[in-house]
Amino acid sequence: VGVELNGELVRLQKGHCAMFLPGTPQMLLFEKGGNPTIFYAHFTGPMADETIAAMELSPVTLCAIDSHTMFEVLFNQMVQAFLPLKLLKGRHPICVPKVNGLLLQLLDLLAQSIEQRVRTEQDAITPAMLYISEHFHEEVDLEKCAAISHLSVSRFSHLFTQKLGISPYKFLLSLRMDEAKELLLYSSMSVREVCESVGFSDPSYFSRMFRKYTGYSPSEYRDRA
Repeated sequence: VGVELNGELVRLQKGHCAMFLPGTPQMLLFEKGGNPTIFYAHFTGPMADETIAAMELSPVTLCAIDSHTMFEVLFNQMVQAFLPLKLLKGRHPICVPKVNGLLLQLLDLLAQSIEQRVRTEQDAITPAMLYISEHFHEEVDLEKCAAISHLSVSRFSHLFTQKLGISPYKFLLSLRMDEAKELLLYSSMSVREVCESVGFSDPSYFSRMFRKYTGYSPSEYRDRA
């Protein structure tokens, strides 16, 4: 089974869950001859809307459910609780405490799995952060940093910013600027030498970034000190 996400086909494995926010187009693809078991529910209502808003989901959220056996059990219980009422009342929406309670338990399992995935991915940021810290004076490739964390570039940038509060580029720039300030204050290196030492190849660009970061040009910063 596959689901379309951002124009790409993503294969779903056992225990995976795809959640679509209201109004999001849905496309599921099945292999010929396959016999998958899919649990599907469409739900609306103030309680559901509040819960989804609190989870801060993307339009399409893919997640491997950690407790997928419990997820299946709860889903079956929800179906068994809902079907008799549906047969009696037709296709009109029905809200009953038992069905709502089971649905909220399912959403809770989903939220826990998403939180665990985010924590795991954020932990994967640490090696890349250390790599940047050790190699900031060289040319740092964002794709290499993402590969170190086993993430796509966009996902890496998002999680890096989420974890540290600044983007990978601003983190790299802050390391270079802090090192440049130290060298300007406590070494006899020329501005050009400082520029090259902290990873810049263009002295003019270095000076512009330094002024933007400190409010002074490199020479002014050294003279004031």
